[in-house]
Amino acid sequence: MRWLPLLLLVGCGPLSSPPTAPTVAIEPESPTADDALRCVIVQESVDPDEQAVTYRFDWAVDGSWLGLDSADLSADQTRSGEEWSCRGYGVDESLESEPSEAATVLIP
Repeated sequence: MRWLPLLLLVGCGPLSSPPTAPTVAIEPESPTADDALRCVIVQESVDPDEQAVTYRFDWAVDGSWLGLDSADLSADQTRSGEEWSCRGYGVDESLESEPSEAATVLIP
């Protein structure tokens, strides 16, 4: 008699799925050097597991991502001639969505 291995998954529970990516935008759309910038959620993430979703943000200046976990940048953090982008992530209890990137704005 030949024995075949049997794989048992014990205590794994249902698999979780990440939320959908939110849609983000930068406000104001045409900033001046005196304006603060805000990464806003235009369309919220949806979690397929119906878990609560929070948001995480990141900012890039001139194409370099900075790791700033804030939706807001004060005017003193920006300089004339810089190009700014933001990313938004939907985050549930255990997983994060793919990033959504807003259009770049130029500080005149």
